[in-house]
Amino acid sequence: MLRLKREVNVLRSVQRDRSHVDKIVAESPAFKCVLKRSQRIAENVTSTVLIEGESGTGKEHIAQIVNYTGWRAKSPFVAINCGAIPKDLVEAELFESEKGAFTGAAQSRIEKFEAADGGTLFLDEVGGLCLDNQIKLLRVFEERSVYRLGGNKNIHIDVRIVAATNRNLLEATESGDFREDLY
Repeated sequence: MLRLKREVNVLRSVQRDRSHVDKIVAESPAFKCVLKRSQRIAENVTSTVLIEGESGTGKEHIAQIVNYTGWRAKSPFVAINCGAIPKDLVEAELFESEKGAFTGAAQSRIEKFEAADGGTLFLDEVGGLCLDNQIKLLRVFEERSVYRLGGNKNIHIDVRIVAATNRNLLEATESGDFREDLY
């Protein structure tokens, strides 16, 4: 029953997000080019995608286009603002946890990666993650699998990862604030 409720919620969010994507209107030639490029990426690219741009420029809209115009169009789109999560809670928010893994973990929880399985996980403000959490993300990016907190079972995930940031990650890698291998 829980799985059915989760699926209904995902389908409702997919429908809501898909109708939102259809309403994007582009007048400038530069933004029209971005939209076309996003659609090509959606159809042809399976690797992780990084979107860089200033705050308020529509990075999440582009991520939605990548999900809803490609082969994952009928799959979930799960967004999370990495910059809004306290650094000590990132692991608990992104990865699944087993019952008893930490104080207050009264039941197993499915978190963002597993909720997005088959679809797209949008990691907004990924440039704001601390180095320790960047290491954990790198492992997921490379292996496409997660371990639940408190668990010992490797769980394969089929997720397209779209990350976005308003920071210049090239400069951040040069200064040591962002992992070069993650970039």
